[in-house]
Amino acid sequence: MPNPGSFLGSRFDFLRSQNRLYAAAVIANTKEECIADIQRRYFKRYPINLEHNVEPTQLFLGSVDDDEADPEVVAPDANLLSPEEFKIAMRAFDERQTLVVFRKQVSRLELVISGIAGDPIVTCAAPCLTFRNSTE
Repeated sequence: MPNPGSFLGSRFDFLRSQNRLYAAAVIANTKEECIADIQRRYFKRYPINLEHNVEPTQLFLGSVDDDEADPEVVAPDANLLSPEEFKIAMRAFDERQTLVVFRKQVSRLELVISGIAGDPIVTCAAPCLTFRNSTE
């Protein structure tokens, strides 16, 4: 059985729905801005604290407002915390930042029309990984 990939369910559907937008951006030479916008909207639907194997509810997905400003993530302030609290808070902050960087790399889109029924192939920044819909 082939690897089902990292993007399943509504995550895969969301990325697949961005194919035309991405294709137009490639033609318009605005690919980088398009990728950043797709990632921004992806993280609104699939927050970094949501486990990758947990599907958000339809109610949550329906409530996403792409025009709403993204919340600012601020590093812990050593002046407001005890040394031990600061150490714990910084560890959590660093882990979150590492996860954000990793997920952005994985979700960095190169949407390519495969020629097979027009379905996109979603490839991440690492050339060794290719994600396909698990039903293929």
